Amino acid sequence: MAAGGATIAAGSSDGGAAWSVDGTPLWKPEEDAECRDVGYGGGARLVAVRHCGDVSSPAVDVQSVGPKTRKATSTYELPAGIEYLHVVSTDPLVLTVEDEKKRSTGVTDLVAVDDSAARGTRRGAIEVGDATYTLDCQPSVVESCTELAVSKERDAVFLGTEQNVDAATMNEIVALDLATGREVGRTPGSTDANQRVLGMDEKGAVLAYQETTLGGAGGAVWRVDPRTHAKTRVLRAGAAGRDTEASFEAGGQVRYARGHLYLGQKLISAPDEPTEKNGPLAVVIGTT
Repeated sequence: MAAGGATIAAGSSDGGAAWSVDGTPLWKPEEDAECRDVGYGGGARLVAVRHCGDVSSPAVDVQSVGPKTRKATSTYELPAGIEYLHVVSTDPLVLTVEDEKKRSTGVTDLVAVDDSAARGTRRGAIEVGDATYTLDCQPSVVESCTELAVSKERDAVFLGTEQNVDAATMNEIVALDLATGREVGRTPGSTDANQRVLGMDEKGAVLAYQETTLGGAGGAVWRVDPRTHAKTRVLRAGAAGRDTEASFEAGGQVRYARGHLYLGQKLISAPDEPTEKNGPLAVVIGTT
């Protein structure tokens, strides 16, 4: 599911459907259609990911669509061999793909698309496989990628590098030009904690979460200037809650908004024993 242009759209293997925010139906799957909307990307605009033809080995394309009519304004056709595709930004249009021809697991490439014409074209591509970056995407979910940020102002993507315990800092945030793939900036991290990209704030700066340290300090949230790549700390969690905060870092969800850090579990399970207690399902940390 995705939300874009006051439209809520849901895709499936049988096609996609959409509703306005008041619940009015806008479109629904067509029987015996050659192409099916398997998912959508939302945000500033709405795009549809389609599978066409044979269900077992479909042709894949991405359409920029009108959020009220589903009328396509641009179609970008993916080359053969793309197993999974994810939408990470709709303005500019940026995708991540899993190319089965490459000897890598998970996301292999990040692709920037020019959808200004009826036939979309590739502006640039960046190889992100082989555990170079901490990018995380769920294979079959179109809008699921985390730990990256796309800046329209800078026409760049910001990614955290993998941890390197032998380097001066655990990892860094790298800015890569979407058109050329070249590095255009780098932000050092901490000497004793990993950092991950959270996304963009309302002013166009990159947000990053610095995890708790082995020494017992709480985590922190940093704002990275997309032009200078300098960072400013906007929140520091207290040491008293360090263990609880750290319990969310492996596989948990992390968000920052309006001066608060939100940490949440992705999965919920019952205790193994009746007398056992699980930890919290979510934690909110404020600047005070």
